[in-house]
Amino acid sequence: MRKFRSLFFFIGLSLAVNCAVAVENSPFAFKAGDPDVVTIERSYTTSYIKKDPLCKDSRLSPVCDFLIDSYSRRFEREMVIRFNQSIDFNSPDFTSIDRSRSFQYIVLFMHLSKNIPVATLYSFFKTDTPKAQNEFSIETFNYDIEKKKSLRFDDLFEDSETAAMLCARAVQQKFEKYDSYLLPVVIAATELSPHNFIITKNGLRLFFAAGLLNDEKDKVSECDINIDALKEAKPLAKFWPQLKSDDKK
Repeated sequence: MRKFRSLFFFIGLSLAVNCAVAVENSPFAFKAGDPDVVTIERSYTTSYIKKDPLCKDSRLSPVCDFLIDSYSRRFEREMVIRFNQSIDFNSPDFTSIDRSRSFQYIVLFMHLSKNIPVATLYSFFKTDTPKAQNEFSIETFNYDIEKKKSLRFDDLFEDSETAAMLCARAVQQKFEKYDSYLLPVVIAATELSPHNFIITKNGLRLFFAAGLLNDEKDKVSECDINIDALKEAKPLAKFWPQLKSDDKK
């Protein structure tokens, strides 16, 4: 079952980050009446969130419920701000402002590691807003099952500042060839603290918005960093058990 879930995830990831796929094949093409889809309607927005089956797990359901509520509230707040910014208060036709609704579609996928007490939740977003093209993005959330708390980057290393610097250098080395004017901003933010990441068996994987660091505007960018490249920052063996055997050598 684990292998089938992993296969489903990587297929879903490929579809979700490739915005050119056909609509009928898209993971955002929710079926009417799907019991796993939560619909939240607010004043200006509607959110459709497809929950992962693991959200039924008693250990993880509070996390899913928190994120679902947080995502819908955030989207409403962002659209209200965007709406207010678009208003011309000096216009004589003030009452004819377009108040069309905005929609967001979210697919949640949760992965439980068999070697470490961590659940990783991937959230794939597609937004449909007035007078704007569809926007696609991905966010990650790492959860410590033992401590029942979210995992921040600085929870993973004894020296998280050094780890962040090493990650920033890895991002720079991978993406500097694309000459993106936003790369210095991303590097600075990564040096401060990487936030959109997952813990992999062999290290970390960082995600960046489509088109942010390269020319692929329809595909989320990834940067894999091997744990060996982060040893200077003293990563915790709790999250990478192979480090225990390395210490015995």
